[in-house]
Amino acid sequence: MKARVEAAKYLVYAAAQKKQAAMDGQKVRYSVEAAEAKLIAARTASDVTRRCLQLFGRGRPAAEGRDRLQGDRGHHGPGTCRGHAA
Repeated sequence: MKARVEAAKYLVYAAAQKKQAAMDGQKVRYSVEAAEAKLIAARTASDVTRRCLQLFGRGRPAAEGRDRLQGDRGHHGPGTCRGHAA
């Protein structure tokens, strides 16, 4: 996974360098490289996220932490938390 992330990062850097060269006045086309980098980076991010969820599970650490802080009290009751009808 690390190799794919690094490869995507370098594609983005290469596209950014071409865009910078174009902004500095050179006749350089960068749109194809930028589109390729965006595609590869997006697919890599999606794949790495999916693999990490498979590897580490789909637990809910934020909810678990909240439950630990609340102890046995559980839910505050209707109307006391944001998002609940009064």
